[in-house]
Amino acid sequence: VWVPLLAAALTGAAVYVGTEANLHTSYAENVRGSLFSGFLGLTGFTFSLATFMVTKLKEGVYGTDAYHQVIRNSISDNGSVAYYDRLRNFAILLGLTILSSCATAVLQLTLGLVDSKPGTVVCLGAAVLSLSLLLSCLFHLACNMGTYFEYLEDEALKREARIRAEEAGRVRRELEAQTAAEEQAAEGVGDSTLLEGPL
Repeated sequence: VWVPLLAAALTGAAVYVGTEANLHTSYAENVRGSLFSGFLGLTGFTFSLATFMVTKLKEGVYGTDAYHQVIRNSISDNGSVAYYDRLRNFAILLGLTILSSCATAVLQLTLGLVDSKPGTVVCLGAAVLSLSLLLSCLFHLACNMGTYFEYLEDEALKREARIRAEEAGRVRRELEAQTAAEEQAAEGVGDSTLLEGPL
């Protein structure tokens, strides 16, 4: 999905370079500084959240018994079990996003300073690639978070059912105890009536 988008963006940039004589001047004056600061900030932000996101997804989704049961049910008889492949792939995608964002920021201050159309196209292409990776990463994160919330909902429903069952058991025990107490009281009244009978 993202490769055609990237190819279309790079082709559009190449066509734009062919038709725009002062592309580098426009890029240097209007875009380069914003791309540098934006991708540098994106690098720091995603780097600081990467470990937290992967750890939370491992605890909330991929480390649960429900997910392991889904994996066991989906594998074939001769297939091997790979519980953390999706998490590993997401971590790799997140790492590529961080690396691409950092490389894009560096390119803006190195190759972007060179007054050449191919250098400008490379800098803009790197920005498109980084944005494509970021969008892909966000898509996968949204899918993982959806799964995470489904598991949270299932756990909440199970906890609610357990609480209701415990409450029903407690009420049943109280009724049984009350019935037993009433029967004992009735037997006690019957015994005392027999004792008070004619002498």
